[in-house]
Amino acid sequence: MKTRHALAALLLAATAALAGPAVILPINPPEPPKAECIPPEGFLPASAATPLNELVKHDGKHKVALLNVWALWCAPCRAELPLLDQLAQREDAPFDIITLNLGDDGAQIDNLFADLKINKLPRDNSGDSGLLKKLGGVGLPLSAWYVDGKMVAKSTGALHDGDALLAYAQCLAKQAGDTP
Repeated sequence: MKTRHALAALLLAATAALAGPAVILPINPPEPPKAECIPPEGFLPASAATPLNELVKHDGKHKVALLNVWALWCAPCRAELPLLDQLAQREDAPFDIITLNLGDDGAQIDNLFADLKINKLPRDNSGDSGLLKKLGGVGLPLSAWYVDGKMVAKSTGALHDGDALLAYAQCLAKQAGDTP
């Protein structure tokens, strides 16, 4: 009996050796890894988990949004508004820009937008200084990128490079499946 089991084991081992290694193919092959989107200079990975819909009403047409928190007294904030307006005017921009003013008078905001010839940026969102704490920010201007309402990156400081902002938005939109 032992001889038969030994002979069967030897025969099985020889057959396996002659057949070569077994190849097991997955039923659903994994997707290739997504290319990492490199945020523009000054942006860091998000540390706050506040969803966009808890901060502002957003009925945008894109999955990607850039939230910009600003105030009239903040000179860098006022300086970056024309850049944001230029981006908002681009038909090929795959993201929504949301501006959120911290407590200034609507008439003063309208006057500033008229002086700077700001046409496309929204001006009806406002909040208070508690908003900065919710966002994990310490100063203005504060900008945060959102994908499907979840913050992915944020920056405190003025935005300067419109091309880098647009490239990052395009990458995020592609990853989110929000491309034309």
